[in-house]
Amino acid sequence: MLNIDDLPHLVIGSCLEVHRELGTTMPDYGYRAALAHELRMREIVFQQDVPVMMDYKGERLPCDASLDFLVENQMVVVIVAMGQSSMDKRRLVGLMRAGGYKQGLMVDFSSSDLRSGIKRISMEMTKS
Repeated sequence: MLNIDDLPHLVIGSCLEVHRELGTTMPDYGYRAALAHELRMREIVFQQDVPVMMDYKGERLPCDASLDFLVENQMVVVIVAMGQSSMDKRRLVGLMRAGGYKQGLMVDFSSSDLRSGIKRISMEMTKS
Protein backbone atom coordinates (compact mmCIF):
# COMPACT_ATOMS: atom_id res chain seq x y z
CA MET A 1 0.00 0.00 0.00
CA LEU A 2 1.29 3.45 -0.91
CA ASN A 3 1.77 6.18 1.66
CA ILE A 4 -1.29 8.44 1.86
CA ASP A 5 0.96 11.51 1.61
CA ASP A 6 2.25 10.30 -1.78
CA LEU A 7 -1.16 9.42 -3.23
CA PRO A 8 -2.34 12.91 -4.23
CA HIS A 9 0.86 13.57 -6.18
CA LEU A 10 0.70 10.22 -7.97
CA VAL A 11 -2.98 10.56 -8.86
CA ILE A 12 -2.63 14.20 -9.92
CA GLY A 13 0.26 13.19 -12.17
CA SER A 14 -1.97 10.54 -13.73
CA CYS A 15 -4.77 13.09 -14.21
CA LEU A 16 -2.39 15.57 -15.84
CA GLU A 17 -1.30 12.90 -18.32
CA VAL A 18 -4.92 12.06 -19.18
CA HIS A 19 -5.72 15.76 -19.60
CA ARG A 20 -2.64 16.26 -21.82
CA GLU A 21 -3.77 13.39 -24.07
CA LEU A 22 -7.53 14.03 -24.19
CA GLY A 23 -7.92 17.78 -23.72
CA THR A 24 -11.01 19.43 -22.28
CA THR A 25 -13.99 18.25 -24.34
CA MET A 26 -14.37 14.54 -23.54
CA PRO A 27 -17.44 13.35 -21.60
CA ASP A 28 -16.73 12.25 -18.01
CA TYR A 29 -16.92 8.53 -18.86
CA GLY A 30 -14.02 8.98 -21.29
CA TYR A 31 -11.86 10.54 -18.60
CA ARG A 32 -12.81 7.76 -16.17
CA ALA A 33 -11.76 5.07 -18.65
CA ALA A 34 -8.49 6.84 -19.46
CA LEU A 35 -7.67 7.50 -15.80
CA ALA A 36 -8.33 3.86 -14.93
CA HIS A 37 -5.92 2.83 -17.69
CA GLU A 38 -3.31 5.35 -16.54
CA LEU A 39 -3.53 4.18 -12.91
CA ARG A 40 -3.16 0.55 -14.01
CA MET A 41 -0.11 1.45 -16.11
CA ARG A 42 1.43 3.08 -13.03
CA GLU A 43 0.53 0.03 -10.91
CA ILE A 44 -1.62 2.08 -8.54
CA VAL A 45 -4.30 -0.05 -6.88
CA PHE A 46 -7.84 1.32 -7.22
CA GLN A 47 -11.52 0.42 -7.39
CA GLN A 48 -14.13 2.10 -9.57
CA ASP A 49 -17.78 2.92 -8.85
CA VAL A 50 -17.46 2.10 -5.17
CA PRO A 51 -20.80 2.20 -3.31
CA VAL A 52 -20.82 4.51 -0.30
CA MET A 53 -21.87 3.05 3.04
CA MET A 54 -22.40 5.06 6.20
CA ASP A 55 -22.66 4.30 9.90
CA TYR A 56 -25.96 5.25 11.51
CA LYS A 57 -26.84 4.22 15.07
CA GLY A 58 -24.50 1.25 14.91
CA GLU A 59 -25.67 0.03 11.48
CA ARG A 60 -23.90 0.16 8.09
CA LEU A 61 -26.38 1.62 5.62
CA PRO A 62 -26.02 2.00 1.85
CA CYS A 63 -26.21 5.52 0.44
CA ASP A 64 -27.57 6.20 -3.02
CA ALA A 65 -24.11 7.27 -4.22
CA SER A 66 -20.87 5.84 -5.46
CA LEU A 67 -17.29 7.06 -5.69
CA ASP A 68 -15.73 7.24 -9.14
CA PHE A 69 -12.42 5.91 -7.76
CA LEU A 70 -11.12 4.70 -4.44
CA VAL A 71 -7.33 4.67 -4.67
CA GLU A 72 -5.31 2.33 -2.45
CA ASN A 73 -8.42 2.05 -0.20
CA GLN A 74 -7.45 5.47 1.15
CA MET A 75 -8.31 8.31 -1.21
CA VAL A 76 -11.51 9.24 -3.04
CA VAL A 77 -11.29 10.61 -6.59
CA VAL A 78 -14.35 12.11 -8.28
CA ILE A 79 -14.29 13.10 -11.96
CA VAL A 80 -16.10 16.18 -13.25
CA ALA A 81 -16.27 17.00 -16.95
CA MET A 82 -18.01 19.51 -19.18
CA GLY A 83 -19.78 21.13 -16.22
CA GLN A 84 -22.35 18.32 -16.08
CA SER A 85 -21.78 17.06 -12.54
CA SER A 86 -23.92 17.82 -9.53
CA MET A 87 -20.89 17.11 -7.35
CA ASP A 88 -19.67 20.00 -5.27
CA LYS A 89 -17.08 20.22 -2.51
CA ARG A 90 -19.62 19.90 0.33
CA ARG A 91 -21.17 16.78 -1.18
CA LEU A 92 -17.75 15.20 -1.66
CA VAL A 93 -16.83 15.99 1.95
CA GLY A 94 -20.10 14.33 3.04
CA LEU A 95 -19.33 11.21 1.00
CA MET A 96 -15.80 11.09 2.40
CA ARG A 97 -17.10 11.48 5.95
CA ALA A 98 -19.74 8.77 5.43
CA GLY A 99 -17.11 6.35 4.14
CA GLY A 100 -14.46 7.34 6.67
CA TYR A 101 -11.97 8.54 4.02
CA LYS A 102 -9.52 11.30 4.91
CA GLN A 103 -8.24 12.36 1.46
CA GLY A 104 -10.13 13.30 -1.68
CA LEU A 105 -9.65 14.85 -5.09
CA MET A 106 -12.32 16.39 -7.28
CA VAL A 107 -10.90 16.65 -10.80
CA ASP A 108 -12.59 18.91 -13.37
CA PHE A 109 -11.15 17.83 -16.70
CA SER A 110 -13.02 20.62 -18.53
CA SER A 111 -10.59 23.20 -17.07
CA SER A 112 -8.07 24.42 -19.61
CA ASP A 113 -5.47 24.50 -16.79
CA LEU A 114 -6.12 21.23 -14.99
CA ARG A 115 -4.13 22.25 -11.91
CA SER A 116 -6.75 24.93 -11.23
CA GLY A 117 -9.50 22.34 -11.86
CA ILE A 118 -8.34 20.02 -9.09
CA LYS A 119 -9.72 20.45 -5.59
CA ARG A 120 -7.76 18.56 -2.97
CA ILE A 121 -9.74 17.84 0.18
CA SER A 122 -8.35 16.65 3.49
CA MET A 123 -10.73 15.91 6.33
CA GLU A 124 -8.17 17.30 8.76
CA MET A 125 -8.34 20.60 6.87
CA THR A 126 -12.14 20.71 6.81
CA LYS A 127 -12.47 20.25 10.58
CA SER A 128 -10.85 23.58 11.44
